[in-house]
Amino acid sequence: MSRPQRALTYRAVLSLPGALRSFTAASLGRLAYGTIGLSLLLVVHQATHSFAVAGTASGFYALGTLTGPAKSRLADRYGQRRILPVLGAGSAAALVAMAVLDRDGDRSPAGYIVLAGLAGAAGPVLGAAMRALWAVIVSGPDSLRRAYGLDTATEEMLFTLGPLLAGALVALNGPVLALAVTAVLLLTGSLALAASPAVAAHTVPDRRRHRLAGPLRRPGFPALLGVVLATSLGLGAIDVTIAARAVQDRNAAAAGYVLAALGLGSALGGLLWGKLRLRARTSTQMIGLLLVMTAGVAGSVITPDLLVLGVVMALTGTAIAPVLVLSYLSADRLYDQTGGSEATTWINTAANAGTAVGYGLTGLAVDRIGSAPPMLAGAAVLLGTIVIVMVFRHAYDQDDNPTVVRRGTDSACQLPAGLAAPAATAETMRSSDGSSRY
Repeated sequence: MSRPQRALTYRAVLSLPGALRSFTAASLGRLAYGTIGLSLLLVVHQATHSFAVAGTASGFYALGTLTGPAKSRLADRYGQRRILPVLGAGSAAALVAMAVLDRDGDRSPAGYIVLAGLAGAAGPVLGAAMRALWAVIVSGPDSLRRAYGLDTATEEMLFTLGPLLAGALVALNGPVLALAVTAVLLLTGSLALAASPAVAAHTVPDRRRHRLAGPLRRPGFPALLGVVLATSLGLGAIDVTIAARAVQDRNAAAAGYVLAALGLGSALGGLLWGKLRLRARTSTQMIGLLLVMTAGVAGSVITPDLLVLGVVMALTGTAIAPVLVLSYLSADRLYDQTGGSEATTWINTAANAGTAVGYGLTGLAVDRIGSAPPMLAGAAVLLGTIVIVMVFRHAYDQDDNPTVVRRGTDSACQLPAGLAAPAATAETMRSSDGSSRY
């Protein structure tokens, strides 16, 4: 029996053929998703002088993003090289059109709301596309987890830095500049990722193309989505309650710092998680991470001040990215499709839907009963999610031989000669018994 190979370091992951160029392009485009929230909201408010209209436009943008699974299926069927530029150009065009309306003095809410919805509906699925590439660029379950950890941590950092960049652009020359830069980032990232050699080599099996239900038909996949939905619903209480508490403490600006601590904790947690080699079953790891979240959300209620709250949120955040990593890996295994992006897009869609509902319910509750009860309710939802994981353990532990990390003649994606992975990172990059360690 050959000696087990160690998982790649983060530097080694980025040194794999095609990895750095693809990851840089995807990250550039995803930075736009960190800037779009604030810039879109402020442009619409500047044009209509109404936060109600601005909020509605943001809501339509969020609704538009729920088309993610359909867009990923198109990318899997026709290729990322064809689909990503079309989506990037369409979404960027809608954002630019909003900026033009504002410049021309258009005050009609309808145009901004419709364009916001179109921008969300056409938004390129850059995160899912990059995860599909990771599944064929790296080899071995531990190395794949490390790549996903790096990807998720970077995404968390982009969503932390995005609002800061948008705020700086607004201060420099108003929200129209911020929205224009967002459009440029989105289009540039989409085109650059589509042009990368790894994307040119990326294909997925034809057998999935004509199945309408896609990953939803796979046993355990709906349960996995239910866990993600419930988890994000519980976490959805955080943002609104923190903002409300900061306002109550007459320090509204501190809400941004507390939420930044949450994002930073998640990023660090994702990087650390990617370096671990855990032998516990995936469902057991999920339960442990959910316990950390539950304790953090419940403990935040008794924190004496915003500084301590920031520390608690940073610790709570360390579990968020690892939960996403495990969910992505489990989705890949359940769908049994090397290099496909639709499965992990469903994870993002479930997370976004749960968060949106959590925001709405928490906002209503805060106005009526204060900030503490919604946070406790969120902790209760997270505790209940543990029960779901225990009942549906098979959704995480079903397959001890994930096909998403296999490389060889039957791989769904064979990189061309110039992008072939080195031998040490191909067939030999796996645990000692050839099975997953988590």
